[in-house]
Amino acid sequence: MSVSTNGLRLLERPDLLSAMRQRQVVVSLQFDGFEDRGYQVLRGRKLATEKRAILERLAEADVSTSLTVTAAGGVNEDQFPAILDYFFAQPHVVSMMVQPTAFVGRGRELAGRATRLTIPDVVGLLAQSGTLVSRPRTSSRSPAPSVVHETRVLPGARQRAHRADPAVGRCVATARLAGESHDHRPGPTGAPKP
Repeated sequence: MSVSTNGLRLLERPDLLSAMRQRQVVVSLQFDGFEDRGYQVLRGRKLATEKRAILERLAEADVSTSLTVTAAGGVNEDQFPAILDYFFAQPHVVSMMVQPTAFVGRGRELAGRATRLTIPDVVGLLAQSGTLVSRPRTSSRSPAPSVVHETRVLPGARQRAHRADPAVGRCVATARLAGESHDHRPGPTGAPKP
């Protein structure tokens, strides 16, 4: 199960974190970088301090986290190296998704304050960050066969694949570690399988 959130409620209700951890929820956190400028332009207010606090709480509670970055040219594309450093350094961060800003709906308000980034632009920015090129492989994990295209833009990275499991009717995280398949679905008692 995945919950998409800006995370602010987690600061007000830290008790939610233990419930999420117990239920193996993946928190898909709206995260536009470590600097206030991106939040001010994209979200209408400064949120960097709150986002750092949310990340700390998620790490302390060991809640699986996916970073969801909205990328806007001239706004936060300079944040990719720091975001990637965090992604690679934090074992609880299981994925990162980058979505270029769309200038439709509320995004129309960004016209003149941000430039459009395409998916190839984002892939290029990720590659130019130097983080992917110079990062030594820190684990022996390799992608599971069902890894989606978006995770393949991070060669050599810690990768996890998500697939639907009709037997339990929810999203299941799988990873191949040192040639062994580890299935994190709960067993018959609700505990993860060994």
